[in-house]
Amino acid sequence: MKWNKSQLVRLSIPSFTYEESVKLDSDFIQRVPNLLDVKNIEVKGRGHYYDETENLHLQVLVKGVMVVPCARSLEPVDYVFETEGEIDYCFSEQLSDEWIVVKNNTIDTKEFIEELVMLEVPMRVVKEGSTLNRSGKGWEVKSENEVGIDPRLEKLKDFFKE
Repeated sequence: MKWNKSQLVRLSIPSFTYEESVKLDSDFIQRVPNLLDVKNIEVKGRGHYYDETENLHLQVLVKGVMVVPCARSLEPVDYVFETEGEIDYCFSEQLSDEWIVVKNNTIDTKEFIEELVMLEVPMRVVKEGSTLNRSGKGWEVKSENEVGIDPRLEKLKDFFKE
């Protein structure tokens, strides 16, 4: 989503709403750990342009579905997310660090939307109905009661006998 300064200056009223579907590129997906895909991204929000200070304040709501690996089986899991954030852009230099200074008179919110999505990636997701494999090729999970003494350490049990 992009806005040009000339578009904002021509607004009949300084406040506006927006809604758009966004597609995040594969470079973003590769940069984020534990993220396999992102789909159905909807961005809604409100903006207010302050003509006297040349500032744009945006309130953003991002909804979508991200595909992440299951913590147990590593199968892809659809994870629905919704997040919101606010950001301020400025077309002129400001003394405050709270404003993002716009270059080339065009505001591009792509980086901000990517940041919001990145912050919503869960650390761990378990697919509904997934079970933990108890055995596989060359391995098996045993409980503590089933585990015997490692044959390599068998001789040590006689070490403390008198």
